[in-house]
Amino acid sequence: MENKKNDFKKHYYARKYLYVIFGIITSAFLSNRRHSSSDIFLIMFLFAIVMMFIRYNTAYVTIGNDYIKINIVIFIKVLYIQFNEIINYNYDQKKIEIYYKCSYSGEEKKGIIYTNQFGENEKESLLQELNKICNEKKQKNNI
Repeated sequence: MENKKNDFKKHYYARKYLYVIFGIITSAFLSNRRHSSSDIFLIMFLFAIVMMFIRYNTAYVTIGNDYIKINIVIFIKVLYIQFNEIINYNYDQKKIEIYYKCSYSGEEKKGIIYTNQFGENEKESLLQELNKICNEKKQKNNI
């Protein structure tokens, strides 16, 4: 029962452009539907709607007790970075670069979080969380 209290997860969703994409897909479907009786457009439309629903409900970045999880490509590529592996991070207008050292190989790598898909509140919250993580790590290293 105590593990449930200590299990912290914060999710960040990339939802900024989904409504625009949904509008474009819907208008393309409706305009093609009038000119063609083929069901391929219906199948493509339904597939796009399902993928958008999955993307809407899938967290792009998850921060847990001791890790950061980045869904680079849904269902295909996920990057896990342990807090103790993080060396530094750099914030640009469009992305956050997290530099870390792999514990199993010892080589330095870079993970990228593209922030142009986030709303302003989620972007600021993510940056505050990364600041907090890096500050806690610096305090542990100084002790």
